[in-house]
Amino acid sequence: MSLAGIPQIRAIGASLRRLVAAQRVVALATERRLICCWQVKSVWCWRSVDWPSDACVGGMPAQRDAMGEMLAELLFESDVIGAQLELLLPLDGVDWRVLDGVQSDFIDSVLADQDQPLQWPLNPLESYSCVSPCSDGLLAIGVSRSMLLSWIDMVEQADLPLRRVDWILMSALRTINYLTVDRARQVAWLFPHGSALRLVLIQDGVPEVDHIFSMADKPLNIVMSEVRRTVSAWQQLMNVRGMLGWWFSFPDSLQQSFMELIDIDRDERLLNQVFDGNIELSDGLHGDEPLEPLEHLALLGMLKEMT
Repeated sequence: MSLAGIPQIRAIGASLRRLVAAQRVVALATERRLICCWQVKSVWCWRSVDWPSDACVGGMPAQRDAMGEMLAELLFESDVIGAQLELLLPLDGVDWRVLDGVQSDFIDSVLADQDQPLQWPLNPLESYSCVSPCSDGLLAIGVSRSMLLSWIDMVEQADLPLRRVDWILMSALRTINYLTVDRARQVAWLFPHGSALRLVLIQDGVPEVDHIFSMADKPLNIVMSEVRRTVSAWQQLMNVRGMLGWWFSFPDSLQQSFMELIDIDRDERLLNQVFDGNIELSDGLHGDEPLEPLEHLALLGMLKEMT
């Protein structure tokens, strides 16, 4: 009788193969789809799969069993063995705040202080928070306990080890800061958030303003005027002179629509550029839809840390 036919032996063999062939896989989750990215030689390959309808709502995975199976199947079909998963959470359901004048030794007490909350919709008793360095400052990032545990459960359904959890917006910000650090102290970053527009205003690498503009029943020129007023008010409040750089995270077909936001007479310019690091992302496999600009930035923010 061959030992290879014993189920326990096969299971041990599969575990050993995963251990020997362990590789990092970045999984980016949005409300529409899941993207997995892994390295093959010098190229980072990626594939995506669309979630079922209403599988992810408000950043919460509502069909964890089905979503876990889709994650496992995507990696299996891509012949990815020994995946060590690093998960990027969707835009919705996660919040952040800049911590001014807080020393790192007192971070834990600040995050847990119920008398002086962080001015965000998260209950400190029902959420997880962490602090990330951001330029010369500190940035608190929080997520509800139920949402984080739901995503962890989804990964467990795929029988994969989860090594790290990050946020799509934070990872994309790292790429923006990397690409603009020597080009502009002030950056206005505009990108789609569902059916709305989201504007993040960055000063020396720190996101000072984060505002969502509803586009419901509004023509684009009206929304753009609101964006322009917000930027101008921020500049007056900061009282900082110098060039303002704009970064638009929109498909090429929409990019031109926002160019009139840039006021050349006020020393403003477009900062968008191709990532010049030693990371090459493939064009996707098996007919995947192209990466959206925000997805691209977020993946690069994770992959840059791995090189």
